[in-house]
Amino acid sequence: MEAIAGFGRCRQNYSTAAAYRRPLGRTLKGTHVNKILIFFLLVPTIGSSQLGRHLPLEIGNAWYFDNYPSLAMHVVADTMIAGRSYKLIASSIIFGNFCIREDSSRVYRYKNFSATDELIYDFTRNAGDTLSSDSTGGFRICTQNALVQYVGKTRRQWDFAYGIGSPCVDCVAGETLVDSIGWRECWSASYTLTLTRAILGGQMIITGVSTEARTAPSTLAASVYPNPFNSSTVLAYSLPRAGNLRIILFNSLGQKVRVLFDGRSNAGDLSLSVDGSDLSSGLYFCRLVLDDMTEVTKLVLLK
Repeated sequence: MEAIAGFGRCRQNYSTAAAYRRPLGRTLKGTHVNKILIFFLLVPTIGSSQLGRHLPLEIGNAWYFDNYPSLAMHVVADTMIAGRSYKLIASSIIFGNFCIREDSSRVYRYKNFSATDELIYDFTRNAGDTLSSDSTGGFRICTQNALVQYVGKTRRQWDFAYGIGSPCVDCVAGETLVDSIGWRECWSASYTLTLTRAILGGQMIITGVSTEARTAPSTLAASVYPNPFNSSTVLAYSLPRAGNLRIILFNSLGQKVRVLFDGRSNAGDLSLSVDGSDLSSGLYFCRLVLDDMTEVTKLVLLK
């Protein structure tokens, strides 16, 4: 079993699920994190294709953490491995880029070095249940299965942790997932990354507002990920101030393809989904105009 890359380790005594506690005093980029989250839904509903899925893995879905555009996970492609269908996840949070598949209520990650599947989430398990273990003493365990209030409704939430040793456990890291939303937190002994917004089925969902002081970016900036892309991608952009924003997609001949956004926008780090399913392969440009400021970024569509 592989440890989760980039996460620290802490020692906890463990004998029952009730004794398990996630580490406290976590930090993000060297700054102590104590957050009060205010939950609300920006859009009225989640797309019908997302409902009834524990982990929504449609291509184009994305999860952004702690208001840092670089801390994100994106579903970027379908892929076949040994006759099984997987989703390719581009991630700067856990595992790096990885392939996963959901089989009923279980989620497996494909491990390249051993060419095997690892059970990483099982939504039928209760707190204290072990999902998997290996000969090195490492194991995955469910530490929570409970109903919570999240983005405007009651949802099922699970915590899954990776540990080493028994009965005295080194708790390396873990993830919190919410039914039909996906990843809510990725945590370790040193820090917690909290979901602040997600794109599910082409709709933006705001999941939390941090009470930490946020500094608006100093310039208008934009980036696209994945890029090149197939069918859909996500445009992430930063606005130094509130204002009238227009986002327009052009083809390589400079012809306007469509207007992606036209209206008043707040300052800060934002994103939207770009649907290219009805477009031909080729080079495109996305122009952002905020009052008297302009930014252009390049997109490559490959089908």
